Amino acid sequence: MPKPMFNTSRYAKAPLSRRLAEAIKDSIIHGKFKPGEALPPIRQLVEDCGLVEKSGHPFVLLGGDGILLECSAPSCVGRIGFRTGEALPQFVRECLRKKVKRVVQFVYDVGSFDATGALLEKGIETENVKIGRKSSPAEVSRAAIAAMERILANGALPDLFLFTDDHIAQGGLVALAVAGIKVPRDVKVATLANKGFGPIWPTRLARFEIDPIANGRASADAILAFLETGAFPTGLNLGSVWKKGTTM
Repeated sequence: MPKPMFNTSRYAKAPLSRRLAEAIKDSIIHGKFKPGEALPPIRQLVEDCGLVEKSGHPFVLLGGDGILLECSAPSCVGRIGFRTGEALPQFVRECLRKKVKRVVQFVYDVGSFDATGALLEKGIETENVKIGRKSSPAEVSRAAIAAMERILANGALPDLFLFTDDHIAQGGLVALAVAGIKVPRDVKVATLANKGFGPIWPTRLARFEIDPIANGRASADAILAFLETGAFPTGLNLGSVWKKGTTM
């Protein structure tokens, strides 16, 4: 048998608590912890499982929206921050420039990306439509179609629809197109969009664009810099970039 690259016997092993095990599983499935769950500091999670900090091996914390980057372990060599709402100030300025007074925001659930606070701070009325977690991206899009159909049935359109997920956006946009709603003539639209992934629309969407490849490259460069120099770059914060598009 080939010799293992790392001597895994050096790692301290301990059973995972039920809460930590469920949180890890949910973070893999959904990319974050369970909606509405109070998330403990990263240090508490690390100490709970005893697999990283006690091993003494260097590690890097990756923290996103709602995830605390708190760790005083000597082996924690650096932090990478990620904020989906990094481009919120530019989006709010565009709303003000376009004289947006009312926004309907489609969100997954508690804990997901949320522009409500930033909009209300500038006097822009905001209503949230919660889609909830679903079993597949297709189910998310179908739920967004149904939610948009209910809104359209009530008659009054907001100034802008904000979709905070690619799959939610795809469903919402399909419902608008089927109903004959013209964007941006009848209603403005902005969305979160992963570069190269979607959602698809005939014109360029106004969007919070996230570039997974660029973010992955920046993270890898930081880790390589640590391996080469022993120092992890400070202030590495990744996130969205605002793209004006033509739908506002």
